[in-house]
Amino acid sequence: MPDGCLESERAELRSGTYRPHPLKRVYIDKPGSAEKRPLGIPTVRDRIVHGAVRQVVEPIFEAAFAANSYGFRPGLGCKDALREVQRLLDAGFTHVVDVDIKSFFDTIDHERLMRLVGERIADGKVLALMRLFLKQGVLDGGEVRETEAGTPQGGVISPLLANIYLNPLDWLLLEGGCQSVRYADDMVILCRSAAEAEQALGLVRQWMEGARLTLQPRKDPHRRHGAARSVVRLSWIPVQADGHPTAADPRTKTQEHAETARGAAVGHQTMQRAQSQ
Repeated sequence: MPDGCLESERAELRSGTYRPHPLKRVYIDKPGSAEKRPLGIPTVRDRIVHGAVRQVVEPIFEAAFAANSYGFRPGLGCKDALREVQRLLDAGFTHVVDVDIKSFFDTIDHERLMRLVGERIADGKVLALMRLFLKQGVLDGGEVRETEAGTPQGGVISPLLANIYLNPLDWLLLEGGCQSVRYADDMVILCRSAAEAEQALGLVRQWMEGARLTLQPRKDPHRRHGAARSVVRLSWIPVQADGHPTAADPRTKTQEHAETARGAAVGHQTMQRAQSQ
């Protein structure tokens, strides 16, 4: 990007006249589903501003994030999350609640999110910028639509905002004695018994209602698996019992991985999938 453009952005940010352009709506295939996942792609100009704001506020929130959160955090990743899941399974936490939030990135409540941001950020200009990011609109099929809820997947700052929104749930489970692992909006809660799993699921349902989120309905909330091998699916990477991915490059075999994760037998007692009532 030419230096002159950067100077222009800097001047607009200082004067308070900066306004982000609408995001470009792009749809990609959703693994294991006929649905499409909507992405919101910011312009190069806006990506730079998003990144600058993230660099400023991320360390402030990092200090408050729970240790069970692994997604899009400095020094952490999918493999770390998977190793922790395997450690808990090996320790006897074999009753698993799979928390699947319906259209999470599209349904984040803006006011609730900004209240959470405001608990740690007092600078009015930064708060105004973050609100502009949430309200910048989407260009879809040649038509610009306002964004009343959600933070778009594809944005530079969206993963941080997602972690901010779900951090209270992380702490609620931790303080309730639950062992959980979360990667962005994918979460599993690992328990020692079916009763503990039901209790954890009740906590999640109650919190989701207050956060204006919905759990994905499931046809098979309770499932018992055989004892062949362990496959845990967080994000889009399935792993075997030894913690290694099932393929060398999972990004090129997304559909195959989805089928493997669904069809593999798991050497644990019960899988309870979170469902809405």
